[in-house]
Amino acid sequence: MAFSRLRIFLDFWNFQLTLNEYSESRISLDWIKLPVWIIGQANEVLKAAGEPEGRYMGGHVYASYDPFKPSEKAMVNWLKNIVARAPGIQLTLKERKPKSAPVCPNCHSEIRTCPHCNEPIRRTGEKGIDTGLVTDLIMGAWENSYDTAVLVSADADFIPAVRCIQTKGKRVIHAGFPPNGADLQRECWASVDLGSLIADMPTRPTE
Repeated sequence: MAFSRLRIFLDFWNFQLTLNEYSESRISLDWIKLPVWIIGQANEVLKAAGEPEGRYMGGHVYASYDPFKPSEKAMVNWLKNIVARAPGIQLTLKERKPKSAPVCPNCHSEIRTCPHCNEPIRRTGEKGIDTGLVTDLIMGAWENSYDTAVLVSADADFIPAVRCIQTKGKRVIHAGFPPNGADLQRECWASVDLGSLIADMPTRPTE
């Protein structure tokens, strides 16, 4: 019997921050089970459309961290030791790179220390996360490692990649929290409304 090979591509911070905004309380998700659960929701979309049932083939989680924040050390360990242990998941972890200091709009000089507390001002930005996700999406399509990609992000920057791989005969199912990511959702073959499914998401037992 034919089946559709499903791979997940999950933008960690985009997902987590949107979930935090969407939910009235913080949810302690079980990240070992979460990727398979999301694929299960996408599989229901496939079946409802009369398509062959999907089979989970693993996927990717993309995250970044700020090396200047000691508090993020524990998060990095959690990503490596928990999230990366989910079945079939490959973790892409990138260090955020320093950005230029803010500039005075009057004299255009860089402001390197806070005028109030004299602490250095450090700004960082994600580098390589979007590029890595797009590369894996396109490479997977061209290497025929999946039939359907499940894209968990609200970032409209992924629209060109979605258009590209769907011309290859692959499908992209968007999984997100509407109305966030509406432009990206419209470009995808179908979508999963994670906002309506928060109560069903796998969670860790409370101690």
